[in-house]
Amino acid sequence: MPTSACEAWDRGDGTAYGALFTVDATDVTHVGTVHRGGPEIGRAHQALFTSFPWDARLVLEVTGIRFPGPDTAVVTTVGLAGRPGVWSHRRRGWAGARRSREGPGSHG
Repeated sequence: MPTSACEAWDRGDGTAYGALFTVDATDVTHVGTVHRGGPEIGRAHQALFTSFPWDARLVLEVTGIRFPGPDTAVVTTVGLAGRPGVWSHRRRGWAGARRSREGPGSHG
C-alpha cells in the first residue's frame, strides 16, 4: 500500500489515493485536519492536488503494522511531502485497514 499511495500522490490522482483506504480509515494531515474513509480522503486530496501546481512527491515511512485477522492489516505511516530539492519538514500520518492476502512486510 505505501508504494501505491506514493504513486497516486505523485500523479496527483485523488481517486486512486482514496481507493487505497477502507471506509473506516483515518487520515490526519500535517495541520491536524482529520478525514475519514477512502472516498473522503480521496476527495480531500484531489482538492489539494488541483489547487496547486503539482510536482510534490510523497515519501512514507511505515511506523507500525498490526494483523488483527488473517486477511486484515492495519498500517500506520508517517509521510513527508514536498518538491524534489525543497522538502518540507511537516509530517502527516494515516492509519487504515486494508484487506490483503499479502504477508507481513508487503509494500504493494
